[in-house]
Amino acid sequence: MTDSIFPKIPDECDVCVIGGGPTGSSAANMLASRGYHVVLLDKAVHPRNTVGESLVPHFWRYADKLGATKAILDEGFVAKSGGLSFWGNELRRLRFRDFGHERPALHVERDIFDNILLCRARTAGAQVFQGVQVTTVDNLERPVTTVHYKDPDGQPGSLRTRYVVDASGQAAVVASQLKVRVFDEGLRFSAFWGYYRKSRYLTFDGHLHNDEDKFKHPPATLMSTIGDWGWAWHIVLRNSVSVGVLVPKARLAELRGKTREEREERFRRHVSNIPLTGRLLDEDDFIPGSLLSIRDYAYKPTTLTAGNCYLAGDAAAFVDPINSIGVVFGMFSGSIAAHAISRSLETPSEAQLNRELYSSQYGNRVALFRLLALPDGHAHLSREDVDRAKEAIGSSSDAELQLMALQASNNCREGVLHEIFDGLGISKRPKIENLDWEALTLPL
Repeated sequence: MTDSIFPKIPDECDVCVIGGGPTGSSAANMLASRGYHVVLLDKAVHPRNTVGESLVPHFWRYADKLGATKAILDEGFVAKSGGLSFWGNELRRLRFRDFGHERPALHVERDIFDNILLCRARTAGAQVFQGVQVTTVDNLERPVTTVHYKDPDGQPGSLRTRYVVDASGQAAVVASQLKVRVFDEGLRFSAFWGYYRKSRYLTFDGHLHNDEDKFKHPPATLMSTIGDWGWAWHIVLRNSVSVGVLVPKARLAELRGKTREEREERFRRHVSNIPLTGRLLDEDDFIPGSLLSIRDYAYKPTTLTAGNCYLAGDAAAFVDPINSIGVVFGMFSGSIAAHAISRSLETPSEAQLNRELYSSQYGNRVALFRLLALPDGHAHLSREDVDRAKEAIGSSSDAELQLMALQASNNCREGVLHEIFDGLGISKRPKIENLDWEALTLPL
């Protein structure tokens, strides 16, 4: 059954949104708030488990627009004091308030956070149906598009709509159907993540704390290098700790196993050997059954629109989440997709122009965030990639340029960015703050 007050999925609507994560909820909320008939279909039933618990403070801008700020504050998520990167045998740090952000970054349980946004979309007037799997989308080039689905009982159905927002995440319903996404050869890695009951942690100033101190002394997100360019995250949540590792294909065998127990044992052993991160955790605190993984999940789009369908969020593109930008990027793309569709519904003669503007604005950002994530940018960046990244850089504020430069330097990915800055006449060489990690009082 669905959780909507509507007993039956409508036969038609103005906009059908596929997916109820931050991207889809943002698009549905904004369009419904403007008076359009919006139907959101999600194959999951919320709250549902997903990864990506570290949020940069930019998300507050979208939370305000969506009317979700109070609910997020009332939830009492863990505040994030900053970011620590243990890269190249140096412990570097970053704090968002140094770049004009007054409201905090957060560590959130994504099932709860995403459900808040979905509830806000429903409150704004969107009809939300969960447990509904979209199978195909037809007639994308015609004025009326048909979305085919299976309801929670597995029965087929369809609805007619003027526009579609594909925010189906890595399932990428429309992109997969049209074969318009390709795996990113520059970021061929696998991700493994699991949860621990508790952990010691570091704050922005490098001080060590026990798990029970996290509300008094906000933790920093810790990223640690693994090998040539793999890396790990350590994110302290309210009732658990999210730990993940990203490894290239060459090291995939180290974490594979024939049984769940074998995979978990290998994961715990691998994590225990990660510099700094492994010294904060106790293997016995690992939560059995919490280990998940995704293989080869970085990809690029060949198009961001297909007729009357807008590809947004992870349904369009995904890069290495090293800068914790995924949720914000999803909310951003959902918002500008909603804006483009709203303008097209108001003035149909400008529909093609709005598609082009969306593709340019979103595509430029995709190129920039990919450039900031690539461990070897020169080998996997085309001239078009660089030109599009330049466009995004040119529209960024001075504070964001400084933040961008420091993030890239802390993660040893600044080479191409500095070349672009130099070419544009931008003088942004960040002041890197190193902590004496060898002096930290950490357990042996």
